[in-house]
Amino acid sequence: MAVTPFHTYVIGAERPVGLYLTRALSQENLYYKAVSLEGHERLSEQSSGHPFFVILPSLAVPGDLDSADYWIDIAREHDATVVLLSSLQVFGSAGQEQGREFREDDEVSSASPLEERIAETEEKLRNACSRHIILRVGAEFSFYSGDFSHQLLKAVRDERTLELDDEVLLAPTPDDDVAAVILAMIRQADCSDSLWGTYHFTGTEPVTLYDFGEAMVAEASQYEDLSDVKLIQGDSDTLLTQLPVCADLTKILHHFGVQHKPWRKGLSRVLAHHYRGKG
Repeated sequence: MAVTPFHTYVIGAERPVGLYLTRALSQENLYYKAVSLEGHERLSEQSSGHPFFVILPSLAVPGDLDSADYWIDIAREHDATVVLLSSLQVFGSAGQEQGREFREDDEVSSASPLEERIAETEEKLRNACSRHIILRVGAEFSFYSGDFSHQLLKAVRDERTLELDDEVLLAPTPDDDVAAVILAMIRQADCSDSLWGTYHFTGTEPVTLYDFGEAMVAEASQYEDLSDVKLIQGDSDTLLTQLPVCADLTKILHHFGVQHKPWRKGLSRVLAHHYRGKG
């Protein structure tokens, strides 16, 4: 993809995926403009061709989907190409069926206000911009304030004994891997009109919240003393009310050559950034 100055706008550069994406763009000497998701600024810079908007709301931040709606309106005004970060949480409680992998064309849920809100934002983009990609991801983690991994680590530190669900599967997905996928999409998206549409991406090896908690404690113990922490297998949902589901990843592999990666390696990287203050 030929990138001119300020051709690519990373909207939500202050969010976890945005931090990883801008770092990757800088490392590859690709020009971009970092824009605050909440800034609601007007864009004055002009670029040749169609600008490329990468809109990165976080479900851990109230109001981010409202801000995403604003930027979709701006994208329509500028006739921009858009990549929107979304979530497999759009499938809601239906996604808790064991062993089911959701495809991009499966019916979404509207059983909760959040599920309905995610679906509304996706539909707004489809109607506003013909050149768009919606990337639905699994249970994102970066240990950024508010995301499920941050909640879990905080609960482990505060309570030391914690009951975690050992029945329902989730698909942990490191935010740095999400950023790498988006970079691959930016590079290829203008190559063919057949690439527009909705895609799913998660880490490999779906696990229960208990399994993720065990792996997290083992990794985090390298940086702080968690030797007295006790995790109990159970079916408690007091920590988290909903987690994204598992998904079929065939489409993103065939269209973009994207392979899903082991989330356990991502956990090690992301925790290292967290403890060293680089994330």
